[in-house]
Amino acid sequence: MHTIKDMVFVVRSDDADFRYAFINEAVVANTGLDQSVIGKTLEETLPDAQARFFKSMYSKTKLLKQKVTYEDSYLTTTGEWHYAKSEMNPLFDDAGNCNFIVCVTKDLTTEKLALLEKKTTARHLQEKQAHYHSLFENNTDAVFTLDLDGLIQEGNMTVTNLSGYPIDAIIGKHLSYFIDIDAEELLEFLHQSANHIYTSDKRVMFLHRLGMKFGVLLKVIPIKVESRLVGLFAVLKDMRELDKLASLLIDTEEKFRLIAEYLNDTILLTDETGKVSYVAPSVEKTFGYKPEEIVGKSAIPIIPQDVLPIVFNEFERASVDRTTTTFQVPLYHQKGHLVWSEVSITPVFDKQNHTLIIARDFTLQKDRETQLHHFAYNDYLTGIPNRRLFTERLTQRILQHDERQSPFAIALFDVDHFKNINDEFGHEVGDYVITELADRLQSQIGDDNLVARLGGDEFVIMLEAVDDADQVLAMYEKIKVALKEPWIFNDQLLTVSVSAGFTLIGEGKKPTVSEALHDADRAMYRAKKIGQDGMTIRHYK
Repeated sequence: MHTIKDMVFVVRSDDADFRYAFINEAVVANTGLDQSVIGKTLEETLPDAQARFFKSMYSKTKLLKQKVTYEDSYLTTTGEWHYAKSEMNPLFDDAGNCNFIVCVTKDLTTEKLALLEKKTTARHLQEKQAHYHSLFENNTDAVFTLDLDGLIQEGNMTVTNLSGYPIDAIIGKHLSYFIDIDAEELLEFLHQSANHIYTSDKRVMFLHRLGMKFGVLLKVIPIKVESRLVGLFAVLKDMRELDKLASLLIDTEEKFRLIAEYLNDTILLTDETGKVSYVAPSVEKTFGYKPEEIVGKSAIPIIPQDVLPIVFNEFERASVDRTTTTFQVPLYHQKGHLVWSEVSITPVFDKQNHTLIIARDFTLQKDRETQLHHFAYNDYLTGIPNRRLFTERLTQRILQHDERQSPFAIALFDVDHFKNINDEFGHEVGDYVITELADRLQSQIGDDNLVARLGGDEFVIMLEAVDDADQVLAMYEKIKVALKEPWIFNDQLLTVSVSAGFTLIGEGKKPTVSEALHDADRAMYRAKKIGQDGMTIRHYK
């Protein structure tokens, strides 16, 4: 007893008093009590409040004649407050009398602090996910999420404003339904743009629900998972106001200068020899150069050497096609760093054959693209992969099954009576259970496997390298140990149990994604019938 870290107390149970019969070295080290307390009562050795509390717990153990557990805190000899969990067990003689009670106290301070850190991290994650959601919904451009065939999967609120249709009415429609362009031509543009290093934008006519047509700028952003193209973002910028502005610019150079000097975009005019004849003052704000450092020059200092061929090609394309061309390139700031920019080139067929160049700082939009990609493939609450990413990974794994010739397993996890948790304790506690379950599953499965949230309280795991049901069972037992750890929210101990169902996919017929998930789902509900914390395995061969 003197060698273990837990504190051990043995008290003699007399008629009305409880006297110390034994304490181990851990008690001496942590509480300040020493061996002089042996034979003394609780009242003789402890402050009044503590003596009354412990006497009530010992009395309860003796009266119930069964184990009693509780959690409390205590002040150590070093002046620090520690959290502890105590377990009191009665000892009986041959006649069935309770003569002694053994109390073992385990220090929970480390676990408590770790739980607090987890909750803080989860709160920060929720805030970040809310930020991603806000970026998507509040984008001033219309953002469509497309599959590789150009079918619309999602859209933000600006889509409704631009098209006149509610979101539900556009899901599943082809993007060409809203754009005055042939479906095959649009699909070719989508795929070429998605695989181009510098994505070129396309001016197209948008069709409003009421029959109106107006110009928009179509931009394509690839959605990739592990370098594999899985979808597309189509961003449509309403060009009606800019088109009105362009007509004013072309009207007279005097009007052009008046408008350009009040815009944040950097505007340049080049003559037929390629020399810059005008630069808006905003060039200094965006790129650090004064207008006089650029006017009269043909080699614009903001263009990096390796980007020049791209710019020249776009100039030629705009001139030949007699249309606006838009692309993204990095341009130099006067201080030497690069500024990602969205550049539009428009030929102006006046007497001087001017070319209009508009450069916009694109850095923030590049950051938004990265954030939109994360939002599309990660669960907003837990931060782990969502149903879409898991389905795509499972599809890929099933297609590789014949080639790899190695079994793998799909596991579904579901919180027992989760609705009761929400109803009794509120959705804040329900969210804690969901995020905590995600953390515990992810901490146990290893880097080679994948855990995702399918929705609600349902999670799924893909185990990549398992030979048989015994290995699946071993992984489940490892996860089960983690799930048995206390669930504590705001110092309140919760009763949480989880049921699991596994399907082991071996050699033979390949299941579809739906069949694999359905098989695991049947195993999970069979486990629920067995009882809480149940688990069953099904074999798909």
